[in-house]
Amino acid sequence: MKLESAKNEKRSDEKRILEEALAEKDRVVNQIHESIIVLRTENEVNGRMVQSLMDKLAEVSIASLGGGASR
Repeated sequence: MKLESAKNEKRSDEKRILEEALAEKDRVVNQIHESIIVLRTENEVNGRMVQSLMDKLAEVSIASLGGGASR
């Protein structure tokens, strides 16, 4: 009886340890997913900023070409 009780207790302890490890892994995975979302958002914003700057540069280049031709 004591042996069975000790085995059950050991199994319960092992199960608890595995569940805690699994919960920690889930927490890490969730943090990674959150980081991915943040990085994708930052990447999208940076892409828009680059496009905006390239558009402004093109406008300045066109304006300087046009201004030089009319002189």
